[in-house]
Amino acid sequence: MIPYKLAFGELRGATGGAGLVFVESTKFERPGCGTVGDLGLWHADFIPYLRRLSTFIREQNSLPAIQLGHSARKARRFRPWEGGLPLTKEARKS
Repeated sequence: MIPYKLAFGELRGATGGAGLVFVESTKFERPGCGTVGDLGLWHADFIPYLRRLSTFIREQNSLPAIQLGHSARKARRFRPWEGGLPLTKEARKS
């Protein structure tokens, strides 16, 4: 995962003078991802990248914000073309 590429739209907003820049639909647990590659907070390894992103936004005189998201029953573990389907009831319980 390369967050700066995933968040390119947010960076463009920060440099354009926006007062508040949201990184939208950031997932807080892996099973809640709507698509493979969603931006996430479920592992400590992601923190340095998110810190870089928020630091850049602050350097542009904007405020960074995150919209937390979870795809619930529509969460996926695989890309659709790799056989990914919505999680079953049993998988959602784990």
